[in-house]
Amino acid sequence: MSDDLAKDASQLRRMEGEKSLLAFAKHYFAHHVQLPYSPAHLDIYTLLSALSERRGQKVALAAPRGFGKTTQITNVYLPHRICYGKERYIMILSATTSQATHILDGVKRELMENQKLLHDFPELTGPRPVPWTEDEIVTPNGIKVAAFGAEQQLRGRKFGQFRPSLLIADDLETADNTLTQESREKLKELVNRTILLLGDAQTNYLFLGTLYHPNCLLAELVDPRLNPQWVPRVYKAIVTWSQHQELWDGPWRKIYQSRETHKGKTGPEGASQFYEDQKFLMDEGVELLWPERWSYYWLMEQREAHEPSFYCELQNEPVNPRGNFFSMVDVVYWSDRYSSIEELMQTLGRYVEIYIACDPSLGQDTMRGDYSAIVVLARRRDFFYVLVADIERRNPDQTLEALLTYIQQYHRRFFRVAIETNQFQELMARELERRAAARQLSLPLKRITNTVEKMRRIQSLAPYVKSGRLQFHRNQTRLLDEMRFYPHGQHDDGVDALEMAIRSSEEMGRMMDIRVV
Repeated sequence: MSDDLAKDASQLRRMEGEKSLLAFAKHYFAHHVQLPYSPAHLDIYTLLSALSERRGQKVALAAPRGFGKTTQITNVYLPHRICYGKERYIMILSATTSQATHILDGVKRELMENQKLLHDFPELTGPRPVPWTEDEIVTPNGIKVAAFGAEQQLRGRKFGQFRPSLLIADDLETADNTLTQESREKLKELVNRTILLLGDAQTNYLFLGTLYHPNCLLAELVDPRLNPQWVPRVYKAIVTWSQHQELWDGPWRKIYQSRETHKGKTGPEGASQFYEDQKFLMDEGVELLWPERWSYYWLMEQREAHEPSFYCELQNEPVNPRGNFFSMVDVVYWSDRYSSIEELMQTLGRYVEIYIACDPSLGQDTMRGDYSAIVVLARRRDFFYVLVADIERRNPDQTLEALLTYIQQYHRRFFRVAIETNQFQELMARELERRAAARQLSLPLKRITNTVEKMRRIQSLAPYVKSGRLQFHRNQTRLLDEMRFYPHGQHDDGVDALEMAIRSSEEMGRMMDIRVV
């Protein structure tokens, strides 16, 4: 290739790389890519490319372990910012200094050894300015990159007159520093009172990590209700579970755990044979974040190996097994057998009883206030089926209207409506009665004034779940998440309403028994 053609090709690569972070990665960092990019990687590159055009942005990104967020994001994005002179002072933060300097070491290695990069960006090949140390460098084109641990003094950091223009917090949280409420609050205080004040109005903040706890810093940053000013991304290894998950949770698991056999085989060998025989059904509906890296079968094996680690590190659904009330392995889903509420109700027959319970919120803030929870429960003999778990942020008027909608929908069945009337919620109960009367709706209302400690009440649900007598629909994700994390989660409005519905049903059952006697 002639010098002119080589120069033109180099210029073209530079131009393409400046416009697209993905093009930059493909041109100069192909040695880091052993597998095809996933749609999630492309989404992240698009998001980071948009940051180049906008300043003062905050991005929070939770990705599974093994997703390559440091390799594919930090080690590509930082050189991009350096090569095109888009920043003046880049700060890397991690839980420890050694973690942060390890990331910086990867950046230095690319700037010193990546021949494709050095060929197209000869301005990076000049004499290295001072400093060029383990924890900070200044590139030949005048950009400072410094690495810090959360334990270091961070206030007042500048490069000449420049505050950090880009701050990347990569794995600022760990399993250890999110274990206790005290340690979580300490880190949140550090971020809010120090780290987010290190820059100025033009600083871009990028927080990367894994969700180690339901109430950890990153979990709050990716919640748009709590932090609407942040751009959130949460990626899960399993995007959509199998439509026939009951085959995995039932026979496959029992064979894998050597509790049953399949064609004379048991354990992992027998489970593998069962999967091959049922592969079409067991894979139906599955959508994976990065199928080239993780198969659904491998992910199910990881869940069997250690369920809390699987949900935390691969699904970004942190579970603290110590003290959790509910084992989600025990949960039975009526939706695995019935395609709709109508089909379930038809099967249950005419003697099914309906109970509605409401844990109301008195707050007016529908964006960041408490949730109000409405649970509609069907009972047939000793089995209970959660038909509806409506958990939303609503003001009192919206809660009453939602309740009346469910009352009208199920009024032809024998039912009871239970509503918590602690404190000022008695006013809501009176208003519910007034509106129901105006619409000529029968309202067998049960006022509940809770005197027993909430934790003890909710704990009473565990035997119902473990025995399979209390069953759920798989799309009741908010209620199921509350159960998975209880009592360590942020919210418990749904499980509180569920407990009231069960209690109301049991009390009615005892009353009917007395009448029969």
